[in-house]
Amino acid sequence: MSFTSQSRLLIGALIVGLLTAVAVTPASAGEEMLPELTLRISDTTVQVGDTNAWISVFLRNYTDTLAGFSLMLILDRQDLIEFRTDTEDTLIDTTWQYCIDWEAGECIEWRDTMIIDTIISSGAIDTTGGAIAGWELVTAKAVSGSPYIVKVTGLADRIGPPVKTGLPPSTSERRLFSLKTRIYDPVPESLANYITNVAIIDNLNETSFSDPRGFLIGTITLYSICDTLYKDCASPDEYPAVPCTLWVNSPFPEMADTVIIDTFYHYWECVEWAGDSCIHWVDTTNFPGVDSTWIESRPWTTRDETVSFYADGSLEILFPPECLCGDINNDGKINVGDAVFLITYIFRGGAAPPFMECANCNGDANLNVGDAVYLINYIFRGGPGPNCQ
Repeated sequence: MSFTSQSRLLIGALIVGLLTAVAVTPASAGEEMLPELTLRISDTTVQVGDTNAWISVFLRNYTDTLAGFSLMLILDRQDLIEFRTDTEDTLIDTTWQYCIDWEAGECIEWRDTMIIDTIISSGAIDTTGGAIAGWELVTAKAVSGSPYIVKVTGLADRIGPPVKTGLPPSTSERRLFSLKTRIYDPVPESLANYITNVAIIDNLNETSFSDPRGFLIGTITLYSICDTLYKDCASPDEYPAVPCTLWVNSPFPEMADTVIIDTFYHYWECVEWAGDSCIHWVDTTNFPGVDSTWIESRPWTTRDETVSFYADGSLEILFPPECLCGDINNDGKINVGDAVFLITYIFRGGAAPPFMECANCNGDANLNVGDAVYLINYIFRGGPGPNCQ
């Protein structure tokens, strides 16, 4: 029996074993509450100098259809990596806004900061085969021209037919998109590590998800935020025997003279009284001696961390292996002995390949008997050469 036939028998036995394996799932002790949304950035390894290294973003939307999103990512190692951008294809970003205070036909206060003609580069993004392939709008832009911060925006349906409802709920994790990065070459060889974190900017201005009605997914609305300020009395009179007329912020909370909650406090002075009733109140920031205090309750929406979960990713940069791809036993040659070495390791508990990265010679990122078959086909049948990418 030839070595090739033996390998085929081994492959057949492996397949039978896999097909007859039974996955046992333990019974649930009770119904588990599902989150609304999970977002995860992949952990990836790449070679130094790789100009087409991909970072993938995965999502589960358990309860709501996803119709639109914005997502901002940032790299923390500017000495190792950057997002790929196409500087020749620039976009003009204009922030539209509305006036909230007019005077004599002129707007004196706008709701946002006007940003006109800001040049930003488009990023390299791939949705092929992903959950949002076919969405009518998917863009990736380098923020303020920086190659280390990118904002991705997606919209399932733009105005006009055909109507697309978006990504239906699913408990399965699905890839949203992948972003192309460039690994620098050379990089310093004396660093403590070569890992860059890919972090999600976690605030609703930059990262949010919405359903077809425009409602945010995985958020909660609060109705007050209290900001505690510690105050010292700075007036020349003896305090507390005499009421304080000048309060200043205290740098030492444990020694402060008083504490106030001031974020949404409005202090009012009466400028016109009718007996003991005020008929004209005015707002003032001079709170000592005010006639009344009113606490304003403002809605404030933020991500609900009990129903939506974000996981940052990482990218580890590897230097080229100091071995020959396909030389599994590391004897400096590629021959049938390498295939025998790998099969002995997999099925007989033999010694492990000295360099795993050079043993995965069919390039599928999985070390198994397929690598041995690939190598035999190369040696005896003139098949393609070893590929350890």
